[in-house]
Amino acid sequence: MENNLPKFITAAIIYDDQKRIYLIRRARAPEAGRWAFPSGKGASRTIDDPLQAVVKEVESDIGCVFVPDSWVMRLESEIERMPCHFYSGRIIGNPNINYKYCQEGRWFAREAAMRERLAFEQNKVLLEYLKK
Repeated sequence: MENNLPKFITAAIIYDDQKRIYLIRRARAPEAGRWAFPSGKGASRTIDDPLQAVVKEVESDIGCVFVPDSWVMRLESEIERMPCHFYSGRIIGNPNINYKYCQEGRWFAREAAMRERLAFEQNKVLLEYLKK
């Protein structure tokens, strides 16, 4: 990339063998204090491929290797005015929260995750993911 500005956002819908969803509580604005998928735009400053960028973002947020297994959807972020690419997959290792970006992280049963008011209207994405 030539100008080092972020070009897109990536987000990871992380699940485990029990079909739980891993969410982080955001530490920074916008939407600080709200639960969300591990996500970010910083990796897109130097990485052109959203699939590679989401792996980097998960590593940055929770210190785990993200192994994506499918692309879920793309939405236009109204706040950031750039596309957000959502991928689902698993992680290798136990989460080690980066408190610069996250207040906490935990596993949610699918139903419990849907009851939360996720940041950036991510409930729509979670609902679409759960339909598959």
